[in-house]
Amino acid sequence: MATGASETLTFDHVHLSAPDQAKAAAWYVQHLDAMPGVSPERVLVGDRLWLIFYQTAGTPPSRLGAIDSIGLSVPDDNAVDAVIRRLEHAGARVRTPTRDLPGLYRAGTVEDPWGASLTILHDPDVRGLHHVHLRIPDPESAFAWYLEMFGGARGRLKGQLDGLQYGGVWLLADRGESKPSAGHAIDHIAWRTPQLDTKVVELKSKGVAFTMEPRQFNGTVRISFVEGPAGTRIELLQRA
Repeated sequence: MATGASETLTFDHVHLSAPDQAKAAAWYVQHLDAMPGVSPERVLVGDRLWLIFYQTAGTPPSRLGAIDSIGLSVPDDNAVDAVIRRLEHAGARVRTPTRDLPGLYRAGTVEDPWGASLTILHDPDVRGLHHVHLRIPDPESAFAWYLEMFGGARGRLKGQLDGLQYGGVWLLADRGESKPSAGHAIDHIAWRTPQLDTKVVELKSKGVAFTMEPRQFNGTVRISFVEGPAGTRIELLQRA
């Protein structure tokens, strides 16, 4: 049960899956104007907002998991159509043709060559990673859970879509059935905290299930994993 919003954490990255990490990252750099990351398996799509790839073959598409899709905002309305065409020619499959969403933005959705669904849109307020879209049985209780555990600003995107905002990134949700996100083309999402051990104690006191206890990932990053609503896999990390 929610007991009040936590201090807002920083949205850090989205972790996707592909058989060849470097090839997938290069595809995003070439066709989506992402910036190469500090290592071959990651790309930068905003200020410290990463897309990072697992090396995994044969994963189910993200639309079957709790993390349905991510949204990427391009520079202008005309760019939406151009990017959708470019992605289709580069091996993506169009899921939803480009169209105007009244009061929101122009958008279309494609599935990348490895099964991750990407909504391409133009929002003048955001450039790069715009939102994460969940498909879960009870969006309202999920929003309450995220607000309690990770903070965020509860609101309505463009006055229309319920969600939570973490800096420039929205967390949105549709009602529906899905499978846990782990092992899908979009495997997990991640928030950053300045004090991981303190946050772990807080979350455990609220009954959050940890699927990985905190451990040192490299010289500057410590990570842990929790299970969110509807089996959404969530990484909680601390960067030096």
